[in-house]
Amino acid sequence: MLALLLTALAGDLDGMIALDGLTASSVNPGPGAGPSERLSHQDLGMRLRLDLRELDGKATVHVDYRGREALGGTFRNQTLRLLYAAEARYRFSDAVSVGVGRFVTSSPTFTVVDGVRVRLSHERLWAEVHGGRRAISTSRRNVGGFLPAAGLDVGYTGDRVVVDGSVAWSEDRLFVGGTGVTQDVGGLTGQLRATVRPNDTVLVGAHTSFTQGDTYAIGPTWADGVVEAQALGLFQASGWGSWSPSDPVRLDVDVLHQNVQSWSVGLVDESTDAIVRPRFTDVRAKLRLGPPKVGWLEPSVRYRVRPDRTEVRMQLRFDVNDLVVPGLYLRTRGAFDDIHGEGQAQDVGSRDRTFGAASLGWRKDGFDGSLGASYVQRGAKPVSSRTTTSTTSDDLMPFVLEADPIASARVFYSGKRWFSGLDVEKHLSQDEVRALLQIGVLTEVGW
Repeated sequence: MLALLLTALAGDLDGMIALDGLTASSVNPGPGAGPSERLSHQDLGMRLRLDLRELDGKATVHVDYRGREALGGTFRNQTLRLLYAAEARYRFSDAVSVGVGRFVTSSPTFTVVDGVRVRLSHERLWAEVHGGRRAISTSRRNVGGFLPAAGLDVGYTGDRVVVDGSVAWSEDRLFVGGTGVTQDVGGLTGQLRATVRPNDTVLVGAHTSFTQGDTYAIGPTWADGVVEAQALGLFQASGWGSWSPSDPVRLDVDVLHQNVQSWSVGLVDESTDAIVRPRFTDVRAKLRLGPPKVGWLEPSVRYRVRPDRTEVRMQLRFDVNDLVVPGLYLRTRGAFDDIHGEGQAQDVGSRDRTFGAASLGWRKDGFDGSLGASYVQRGAKPVSSRTTTSTTSDDLMPFVLEADPIASARVFYSGKRWFSGLDVEKHLSQDEVRALLQIGVLTEVGW
């Protein structure tokens, strides 16, 4: 009898607590860049995650907290203290489970809800409905009051077919930093995903999603204090296929279409016609040759159509594992963007971009360390929110890491009870440095 009771009360606890420290600097000596050409920031991050399972898995508790505290610098980020999840769930049977508390939904946009969700299952079919109040805005701010949120998810899981979809309504709150002004905007979101594996060598899939009324603040720059509030509606559709007749050969083809519409939500009275909306259609093909355990050669080509231009990216990756000695690896990548404008902007050869990156590293028994460098060559002047000399998005490269020529050093170790890592990146032509140090403790207890 005691053995049966102990079996019924069996459970386990998985936990993680992690800290990280980030320092970053940016240099911009151009006109209109503000009172200081050098900006810096340091902050401390923390994450706490707990997963408790009791009653042989029938009762579960999930907690996820993430925070960031600004420590110093001339341009500090806002403090973030966000409880992503604190939910208790109970499985009444194989067909019914109920969760109460705070949870992240499956919406295409970041949506955290304080409320209730109920999941129903029957053989390969399942459905889940949730309702409550939005707890965190898309701008990662805790929100008070009652911003309604509700949604429905359905799905089917077969041996070779997986289909799921969702539709949800929620209100979001836009915060305009330092002004005390807020704006609530509601909208629908939805998505539909499917994957099919007709045989062991072919995998195909499709995904479509839309959002309505997500809110963002556009501006200001150092020289222009006007803040423009916008609501964005996004439609995205993609399809992909993968064919791997043998382990050393894999062909991937995918198509992506994205369309964004924006409109003012009332904080300013200004036309949005001049805003560059990221509408595009991508077609990409990628071929991987070589056994993954040894290394691979991967040529790819991407054709992108935008309203103002077309882009053709040709890329080649070459990776080698166990180079000369066990654990030593090489990662290389080179790419060229050939950009053709439309109308009066046909001669845009200066926008063409060339990328290159390489790293040499070694991994063994949970340790992974590497040294590398990357570069980019472009003729077009970058667009930056710190300057007012450019007003159109001719080149959005400053907003991605590969825009800058950098040297990097990375070290990471992951064991059964703890992990730690250090990433350092140094700009090759300017006095800019980014460094991230992280350390965490893992725990796993069973009874």
